[in-house]
Amino acid sequence: MLKQVKFVITPSGNSTSVLTGMLPANQRPAQRIVFNSTHTETVDGPTKGRVYDTVAVTETDGSITYTGTLKGKGKGKK
Repeated sequence: MLKQVKFVITPSGNSTSVLTGMLPANQRPAQRIVFNSTHTETVDGPTKGRVYDTVAVTETDGSITYTGTLKGKGKGKK
């Protein structure tokens, strides 16, 4: 299970969410795995259709870190 450990929204509307978790000992990889991807919100609501850049890192000790970043539409400092 992943647990959200950080969520930040900047004035410009950018947001970052970080989740961490741990794999059982029998499912841990022999080497570090990094997976870059995107995620599109599909749930009805104000973020539906928004696209997040994502990075999932699984370490050999079983720790997992998932980071999702969304570029905002706001007008923060330039």
